[in-house]
This record gives sequence, structure tokens and C-alpha cells, in this order.
Amino acid sequence: MNPLLAQQVKQIIRDIKDLKSDLREANEQLERITVARDDLQTRFWSQSKELAIFKERMDEFATLKSDNERYKVIQEEIEQRLARILEYTEALTAEIRS
Repeated sequence: MNPLLAQQVKQIIRDIKDLKSDLREANEQLERITVARDDLQTRFWSQSKELAIFKERMDEFATLKSDNERYKVIQEEIEQRLARILEYTEALTAEIRS
């Protein structure tokens, strides 16, 4: 074989081996990137779910707070009515005793 041609063939074989090594490294890096991306995606979904639940709870809290305020007003009205009933009862008791 022609020495120049043999040298070029050897260089081509070295280049192919280098490309094979580079391709193997690129595939390994792609695998690591894919695993990292999948991990990030899973964490993103988890955080999105937590955020959705948090938003639900905040909406429920607003409703509960509103209900609580309404119940406080009702409780105050009941306490006022009970105080009047107590006054009437005490007045009646005083009338009956006299």
C-alpha cells in the first residue's frame, strides 16, 4: 500500500475512534441532562400541585373568614337579645316579688 495512503487511512481510523469517544461522551452527557431534566420536571409538577393546593386553601380561608365575620355579628345580636331577655326576666322577677 502506498505509504501516504496508509498514513491517511490510519489518520481516518484515529479520527473515527476520536469521534466514537466523543459520541460516547455526548451520549453520557445527554443521559445526565435527561435525568436532571426529568428531576426538575418532577419537582416542578410537585411544586405546581402544592401551589394549586395552597391557592385552594387561600380561597377556602377567604370564605371561612367571611363566614366567621358573619357568625360574629350573629353571636353579638344573640348576646344582645339574651341580655334584654335577662333584663326582662329580672324586671318580671322583681314585679312578682313586690
